[in-house]
Amino acid sequence: MRNKFRKIILLAGDVICLYGSLWLMLFLRYDRVEEALFSKHLPVFSVIFFIWLIVFYISGFYDYIYCRIRLSYLLNFVKVLLVNFFICVSFFYITPYLINRDIITPKRNIILYFLVFFFAHLIWRQLYYTFMKSRAMVNNIAIIGATDKIAEIIDRLTTASTLGYRLRLIMGVTENDPVLFGVETLQVVPEIDKLTALFIARDIKTIVIDDHTRMDHALVQKLYQCLPLKIDFIKFSQFYENITGKVPAYLIKKVWFLGNLKEAQKRNYERGKRLADYILVVVLFFFFLIVLPFVALATKVNSPGPIFYRQRRVGRHGKIFELIKFRSMIVDAEKDGAQWSGVNDRRITKLGKFLRCTHVDELPQIINILKGDMSVVGPRPERPEFVEQLVKEIPYYQIRHLIRPGITGWAQLNFRYGASIADAMEKLQYDLFYIKNRSLILDFSIFLKTVNRILKRN
Repeated sequence: MRNKFRKIILLAGDVICLYGSLWLMLFLRYDRVEEALFSKHLPVFSVIFFIWLIVFYISGFYDYIYCRIRLSYLLNFVKVLLVNFFICVSFFYITPYLINRDIITPKRNIILYFLVFFFAHLIWRQLYYTFMKSRAMVNNIAIIGATDKIAEIIDRLTTASTLGYRLRLIMGVTENDPVLFGVETLQVVPEIDKLTALFIARDIKTIVIDDHTRMDHALVQKLYQCLPLKIDFIKFSQFYENITGKVPAYLIKKVWFLGNLKEAQKRNYERGKRLADYILVVVLFFFFLIVLPFVALATKVNSPGPIFYRQRRVGRHGKIFELIKFRSMIVDAEKDGAQWSGVNDRRITKLGKFLRCTHVDELPQIINILKGDMSVVGPRPERPEFVEQLVKEIPYYQIRHLIRPGITGWAQLNFRYGASIADAMEKLQYDLFYIKNRSLILDFSIFLKTVNRILKRN
């Protein structure tokens, strides 16, 4: 929730900068801003601003690790401004010929606007970062209970300092644990008088409790007496989910699914998502027609065999379907049986490496979407041979099959290419997060971040 709130603040600040820069540009250009002048520019620039905000999002400007003004930020910001400049110029000098000739066609105004917005944006982002790092916004936390995920939490909080959490105290852990360097630790929870004094001295605002601690009635009684300190209490599994974007499958029980996977409330979302799938398929279909002849020719030249590759995959409710892709491996790549595919797999052709890197090999899956076997966004469909093994090895793995699999997804964005049972376990935690929190907004976010990932790779 805190992360969403910060993204909303960043987005709102950028919107204010965009429109504020428009007003300031007109003031500098004409010495005053009359209502008629501003009203004439407002509708046209609003369309442009909407496109710009999408470009900002794709470029990662609303990610928690991309809030501090550093050299990498400035370089990326300049690149994004150049893209937006091209969009702006194209809009103003092409649109009048397509719509009408009365639309405004500013020349010097565009250059002046970009200069004003450049400095306004940087000032806003620096103010935001300074405010979020201030003492008033930092949430000091204490974790009670030993867990093997402490190292991951510490690493994430250190990396994502703009999330506003600072780990001050851990109780119930091994005192000499090397991953806890720099964090105060206690092997036991002190008596209530010392405990409250400790919380006050460390300015603790949130206490994270693991499942084992909640079963300790004596400890719960101690924490109950700390309520007057106005401290928030949160389960470790929920805190871990908020920080990492994945559900800790090793911590949850079957009852968790009953309280969190409210499938009956997702019916309207599923209808809206299906409509969005069809709209995106129409867009992707044109790309498919453009690249098809080139991929077909390159495939024939690169290696013998068919252009398309069909493979059995497990879909919604465990239904088996045939996944369609552009072939990226040599023929008879699995003559010895099903094998995990790795990043540097020797069975992948030279053309196949390019197709996978650019995700062009995924385009034929629009046929699977039209048939209802897949969606644009969802868990990656696995092969029946692997699923049979993974269901036995990984608890709750079959939950992935509650929804349609997707071409891209939350797990694909946040974790490397899965090539083992351990990788499948890690990706399941991201899949569970998506299944629990899926929405049209999250789907749109995943789609845009996928575009960003493809552009960065190329």
